[in-house]
Amino acid sequence: MPKDGRTPLDKDVVPTEQHTDDEDKGAEPFDKGKAVVVYNPFDVLLLAKDDAGGSERGPISSPLRNVTLHFIGLLETRVSAINMLRIQTILPRWSWFTDYNGPGNRIWIAWDDELLDVDVLNLDVQFIHCRITIRSAHLSVLATVVYGASDSIGRQGLWQNLVMLAQSIFDEPWIVGGNFNTVLDMSEVYGASADIYLAMNDFRDCILDTGLIHLPVQGEHFSWHNCSEGERSLWKRLDRLLVNDAWLGQWPNSHYHCLNARTSDHSPLVIRGDADTHTVSMFRFDNYLTLSSEFTPSVQNVWRHRIEGTTMYAVTWKLRALKPIFSHAKKEEGGSFVEC
Repeated sequence: MPKDGRTPLDKDVVPTEQHTDDEDKGAEPFDKGKAVVVYNPFDVLLLAKDDAGGSERGPISSPLRNVTLHFIGLLETRVSAINMLRIQTILPRWSWFTDYNGPGNRIWIAWDDELLDVDVLNLDVQFIHCRITIRSAHLSVLATVVYGASDSIGRQGLWQNLVMLAQSIFDEPWIVGGNFNTVLDMSEVYGASADIYLAMNDFRDCILDTGLIHLPVQGEHFSWHNCSEGERSLWKRLDRLLVNDAWLGQWPNSHYHCLNARTSDHSPLVIRGDADTHTVSMFRFDNYLTLSSEFTPSVQNVWRHRIEGTTMYAVTWKLRALKPIFSHAKKEEGGSFVEC
């Protein structure tokens, strides 16, 4: 039951086989940096000040106390153009993209200009779609920062646009994140809420049609609270990060933290990933592996694990877990696994 503050994520949501405490201590983020999506521009001021050593207390709990920001997405800014300049002075070496010509100026993005090149490819009232080039790795990724409309009819355009983007992306890593303003199922809602089943179905259909996968999450389960108490208190998981297969192929251990909210009613989402990029290699499954007496027990041992998320994500996770087992068996010439 939620208490003051935030409710910790249930242990079953993130597979413990993927992210242990020891792994987190040694894990380095996406290209040895971190990207963060936050929901109130003044949260950025606080995060940036702490990152620069301006606060001993810091807003980020371990293991993210010494977080380094490389890319930021800001949602629901509600900041005038004059005040925007004041905010930008906190990160003077960064570049910013704001759409003050668009309705609402709902989304900003900012990035460390010394490390990244960012090209805005598509601009919509509900998202900014860009290509991020990591100079040191000579690698580019696609990022879509989302702020969904507050009504299900308005979000129809978002779902359609995400599907069209997915159809245009082939083998390039892609991450989609932000406030989708809807949940996937009733486990992501705590408190009285209107009928949201139609909206949930639309969101699930979008994820299925785009082939996106839920990035593993640690930290808070609910990312939004209506700041009310008693019977009016309402918690939802409106914010999340989704990725495609190419992203997981490049950063198989990447995940994100849902942190405690500070000045906003939404939680910041901070991405963490691998220290080094990974070259994706092809894996060929040879039918002779099925002839071994150890084949079925090996598959059953992996398949019995309960993985939270969409069916596509669960299957992908399990297949990825089986790959090193089969690869090792193929390398063992005359090993017991490959003997009939």
